[in-house]
Amino acid sequence: MRLLVASLLALALALPAAAQAPAPFDLVINEIMYDPPSPQPSGNEWVELFNRSDQSFDLGTLRFADAGATTDVPAGAGPIEPGGYVVLVNDGADFAAAFPGVPFVEVPGFPALNNTGDQLAILVGETAIDAVPYEPSWGGENASLERIDPDGPSDDASNWATTTDPDAGTPGTENTAGGADTTPPVLLSADAIDATTVVVTFDEPVVAEPGDYSLNNGIGQPSAASSTGGQPEDVLLTLATPLTTGTTYTLTVTNVADPSGNTLASAQTMFVFGSVNAPEPGEIVINEIMYDPPSPQPSGNEWVELFNRSDQSFDLIGFDFQDEVGNPVPITTTSTPLAPGAYAVLVADGADFSAAFPSVPFIEVAGFPTLNNSGDRPALLFGGTEIDAVPYEPSWGGTDASLERIDPNGPSNFSSNWATTTDPDAGTPSEENSVFEPDVTPPALLSASATDPVIVDVFFSEPVDPITAGDPANYSIDGGIGQPAMADVAPEGDPTRVQLILQNALAANTSYTLTVSNIADLVGNILGQDQVTFFFGQGETPDPRDLVINEFLYNEPSSNNPAEWVELFNRSVKVLDLAAFTLGDSGGEANLSDASVFVQPGDYAVLVENGAAFATIFPDVPFVEVSGWRSLNNAGDAIVLRHESGGTVDSLFYDDSWGGEDASLERKDPDGPSSFAVNWMTTTDPRGGTPGMQNSVFQPDTDPPEPIDVVVSLDGQTLTVTFDEPLEASTVTPGAFTVTGPVSPPVTAATYTLAPDPTVTLALGSALGLGDYTLSVTGVDDLLGNTAQAETLAFSFEPDETPPALVTAFALSATTVEVRFSEPVTDSAADPASYTIDGSIGAPSAVVFPVDGDATQARLTLATALEERVLYTLTVSGVADPSDNVLTDGTATLFLGEGDAVLPGELVINEIMYDPVNGGDGEYVELLNRTAKLFDLRTLSLTDNPDETDALSATPLIIPPDSFIVLVADRDSFLVTFPEAPGPIVEASDFPGLNNDGDTLLLLYNGTAVDSVAYDPDWHRVELEDATGIALERIDPAGPPSDATNWTSSLDPTGGTPGRTNTVFVAGGEPPGQPGLTIDSPFDPDNGQSTAIRYTLETDAAVVRVRIFDGAGRLVRRLEDGNLSGPSGALLWDGRDENGRRLRIGIYVVLLEAVNVEGGTSEAHRDVVVLARSF
Repeated sequence: MRLLVASLLALALALPAAAQAPAPFDLVINEIMYDPPSPQPSGNEWVELFNRSDQSFDLGTLRFADAGATTDVPAGAGPIEPGGYVVLVNDGADFAAAFPGVPFVEVPGFPALNNTGDQLAILVGETAIDAVPYEPSWGGENASLERIDPDGPSDDASNWATTTDPDAGTPGTENTAGGADTTPPVLLSADAIDATTVVVTFDEPVVAEPGDYSLNNGIGQPSAASSTGGQPEDVLLTLATPLTTGTTYTLTVTNVADPSGNTLASAQTMFVFGSVNAPEPGEIVINEIMYDPPSPQPSGNEWVELFNRSDQSFDLIGFDFQDEVGNPVPITTTSTPLAPGAYAVLVADGADFSAAFPSVPFIEVAGFPTLNNSGDRPALLFGGTEIDAVPYEPSWGGTDASLERIDPNGPSNFSSNWATTTDPDAGTPSEENSVFEPDVTPPALLSASATDPVIVDVFFSEPVDPITAGDPANYSIDGGIGQPAMADVAPEGDPTRVQLILQNALAANTSYTLTVSNIADLVGNILGQDQVTFFFGQGETPDPRDLVINEFLYNEPSSNNPAEWVELFNRSVKVLDLAAFTLGDSGGEANLSDASVFVQPGDYAVLVENGAAFATIFPDVPFVEVSGWRSLNNAGDAIVLRHESGGTVDSLFYDDSWGGEDASLERKDPDGPSSFAVNWMTTTDPRGGTPGMQNSVFQPDTDPPEPIDVVVSLDGQTLTVTFDEPLEASTVTPGAFTVTGPVSPPVTAATYTLAPDPTVTLALGSALGLGDYTLSVTGVDDLLGNTAQAETLAFSFEPDETPPALVTAFALSATTVEVRFSEPVTDSAADPASYTIDGSIGAPSAVVFPVDGDATQARLTLATALEERVLYTLTVSGVADPSDNVLTDGTATLFLGEGDAVLPGELVINEIMYDPVNGGDGEYVELLNRTAKLFDLRTLSLTDNPDETDALSATPLIIPPDSFIVLVADRDSFLVTFPEAPGPIVEASDFPGLNNDGDTLLLLYNGTAVDSVAYDPDWHRVELEDATGIALERIDPAGPPSDATNWTSSLDPTGGTPGRTNTVFVAGGEPPGQPGLTIDSPFDPDNGQSTAIRYTLETDAAVVRVRIFDGAGRLVRRLEDGNLSGPSGALLWDGRDENGRRLRIGIYVVLLEAVNVEGGTSEAHRDVVVLARSF
């Protein structure tokens, strides 16, 4: 499109202008409506012209064209004055309806403006005055496309934007996107066409002056400068002195101005004329890679940065770029020099890249290969020879940001030389990397292993220099072995490995020490000398706890993630072979190694899930990558270490309360217990762990066992004491424990239990009374022999004074009813006289108590049968708990038979507490039965996951007509906050966890949705700084379930109204009998009120727009904006503006406009509403 515009303007410059005719750019196309918004007709297209000059022009001399048609502006259309606007329209009636009072000129044969893009032009005769090749990516969807700067370029997307005017356009007035160009031009590139012609490219048109340009190497200023090149942003320089082939030139520009007078003070660019030398591999490297652009950047905004490490220039015209699977594509077809120490950025999409990194030079590569987020191998080639390649993986970094090379002189194919950028712009294209750090660290000797009597493999922390690492004189093995005969560097393609071929054979079952000297890495850092011990032979059989789990990472950090790993520690004097071990969790196990890996006494072995990821974070730590790694669950899991001899060597079962969030969990004492939290702690090492070395929290256990919790039985005669570590069972005796307080009963028995926690159950000689007590422990040992000496723990006992509650009752048959209480009750529950049922049923003839040993349940046998589909009330009195607290007049509803089918809207979600003050256990959802039907909870599910549809109750439980039921996550936690909440209160069998940042709740009847609420915390009143402990209440149960205006914060001082009418309830109403509006007025938003706006239309189907204006006629809120409606409907307004802000008290006008979808006729209805506020 830019070529078309350039051609039109070039033609304009070449033709003579008629008298009083505008010159090019005197008139510009200033605004375009190619996609009118609904409900405007699609043909209501128009363009606005603007006169930039100081002269008037006759509109009748103009012609208007798009890519397919040209038409004349009518004679007599009048003048366009200096600084004035004229609107050319397709249909005058449509335009006047949309923009009443705006002058226009209706143009017969007005060309249709394509929504997919078009090429518009204003002409005088055949001379183009202005041309705009717009595309939909420029803007203008459902609104006009406005020119930002009338003096700026017509063909540049950056000079156009969608209008922000609420009427979708500004015809005849200054654009909302308007603004003078205050940005100076940017120098993009220069290229030699021949020895005496150079084309210079800017980011916008500029004024061409020869004195603004200068070339080095004896060329000087050009003899001429012209703006008549192929693009308006190009300047063509004619040189008096010819260029020399094979030479790199620097062009300096100074004081270059754009048409708006903005001046580029100074800038430079380089180019090469003629051929240059071919590069050697590694002289140019891939220095930065953007394979996973961050949001909101488009996913296709991928790019790579090249860096010239050499001391000579290269011309990129000879280079190709490819990924792992694609064919090479040329980087550029024009001469593009890359100077020593310079960068070049290759991009997939120039527009996307410029939007993310404005002013950064780039080369848009045609056919740029897609860089895979799962890993790829971008490569740079010259003449078919690979100059550099990077086989990156996502574990190297680069998620939502660029992947940067740490040392340009370091290896390309090693993860430790790459890291995610730390730059806040998510990348540093064309500048030094944010993670740049020259490698000054010599290679580290990690390990050695003997696979054969005459073969030893040596492993280093990074790739090593083939010359120094390949010299046998740099290695020596003790025990009479001496120097190897040969050193093979990078066997099987591993540059960190050296294989030694020995002159003298190793002896079986013997440990050796290897000494290495003068080994360099690829950038010349030299390891002076280091040693490592290795073993040749077979490992020994371990006893339990010879090899222990000493550290592990189960909850990986979101950044700098090494993946999961486990460290083992050899506590024994044996040499152990990892090939004989398995490591597993609760779901299975995996072999640690196919080859022998020996762990010396007192040494560590690190087992990892992902070797590349681990080496990135811990580059100098030896590890074994385990095939078939068993993932460790963040919520808790087992870790089991077994030997092939059949025994468990070590095991534990952790949970997230032990620690280890985003860092490793370390064992304090390797000799201490494995499966108790007291011996574990989160690492304090800043790297997130200490694999292969002593733990940061290492601390030998010298502390005695401590009691950490006491639970008193309801009758006060038994104490259950929990300790912080396992105990020596023989030391647990009644005499080791003393209880003192208001009463001090003797301890008559002590029983020790290890699982799941180390606990001691104490029997007391008499019951405790109300008050505070102290438990003292003396003479009890832990497993390491540390003895408790008067370790104390304070506790309190408060006798139970709360009577049991009747939770529910349901009919198992016509003559059998099951009753459930909130706590265990006494044999008083076995008395038939404690129960009575209304409706002539009376007391049961017999009671079974307890039911299957459960003292919270009783089963009643009735003498008179229940009738089906009749609601009964069971009353319970005289039932006591073990503390003699008596239930009086507890009631529950009984029902026999099948519940009614539930239709959408009959049973609704009416109140949601998603963020209670006492945490997730206090969450609840209230349901409302809006009908006269009976609904059974066995047929209903409440879920936020359509795949999880467990019934709300496994037993019959009815929701009576016009009543509430409260579903809770935990009954006890709920009652702490709402102790007076009316029943029924049902602890749902699979209550969904309610997310504090919003969730979608589905109410299902036999798997079919009957109500759905996608709640959002923004539904709360905006003045609430903290909505914790405040429920969301539905305003109109008959209103839309997921409309923000139908929900708001509860106004009840307790934070909610579970089981009661909502504080913000607004009853539904009927729409008006005649076409028009009815509005609830006045209303007070501060009291949680919304107003209902009900309407009736003249037609059966229409597109509706509803807007609210204040008393001054200003638009404050759009309630509907072109939505399809039936003959009637209702909307809610919460008294807030478009941005959710509270509006002032006063009178507001509601305007409803509707367009018949069949006939195109329209109607409008107005009414007023008073917004009030309490004082």
